[in-house]
Amino acid sequence: MRLGTIAAIATTTLMAHEAVASLGFWPEESGYIYTDTSAADLSAAGFTDVTASGNLVCVPSWCSGCYTSSDLATDTLMGFVEIDLTYAPSDAGYGFYVFMNIDYTDPSFQFEDMEALIEESDPNIDVLSPSQAGTDWSPFSDWLEDPNATVFHWMPEELDGSSTNPFEQVTLTFGWNFSGYEGLVGSPFPGVVVNGVGAVPAPSAIALLAVAGLTTRRRRS
Repeated sequence: MRLGTIAAIATTTLMAHEAVASLGFWPEESGYIYTDTSAADLSAAGFTDVTASGNLVCVPSWCSGCYTSSDLATDTLMGFVEIDLTYAPSDAGYGFYVFMNIDYTDPSFQFEDMEALIEESDPNIDVLSPSQAGTDWSPFSDWLEDPNATVFHWMPEELDGSSTNPFEQVTLTFGWNFSGYEGLVGSPFPGVVVNGVGAVPAPSAIALLAVAGLTTRRRRS
């Protein structure tokens, strides 16, 4: 065998090994959304920590309609946020919401395609439009700044619905990869542009009614 051929085979084998090795460092979660992976593991895998300067903060609707929601501008297709959540155990069954301001610039890949791809790969995540999230009387589209945002709803295992305390606190991590897997050619998310990410607590039905009332008064004024 010629020296050039040996060198070519060795180079090809090395590249293949490096690709497999790099894939091995990726978080071992199915799909493209990461909710059970630590911030340290996501950072080690090359994800951008969008909240490096401070976690998002969410406070529940304890005052019948008011709550705290956080959002940050970002353009990363492969990143994560840490969220400091205060929640009422009685609201644990409502889960939790992260919204992303996403532009779908490729006509062949729109919101419905994102929804199908994410939900097929991760059955623990529901992908919703703002009009679908919330309730019939108070959809998220009534108060989210971007009525076309993409909303991700999941039920974090960290939320303790059995607690007898009025409120609990937990730090959640939410990661995403819309860039395509490292070592593979192409992306399953053509034309996706991320403009921001935010978190919203899941308020109770009474609070949602209050939010709806506040929204109605704003519209009339």
